[in-house]
Amino acid sequence: MSTFGPEWPRGVGLQLHTTKGDEWGDFDDAQELAIEVSDTERFAYDTTAHLVADSSVADHDPRIAAQILEHTLSFLERW
Repeated sequence: MSTFGPEWPRGVGLQLHTTKGDEWGDFDDAQELAIEVSDTERFAYDTTAHLVADSSVADHDPRIAAQILEHTLSFLERW
């Protein structure tokens, strides 16, 4: 978990959004983090693109971006 420090803070939820074929390798990193943090929601979207939520780049996928927004808002309502 070196990306986020020595350990994830207790009592803090975690939601991960990755793509299944991400060339940047985030899918595997997210899987490892999800195993380490007990209160994790993980969403893996069926695409190889990386920046699917960023409307300013070619990887943008409006359908997936809408799903990410919906999941994120739901998460924030609970925390």
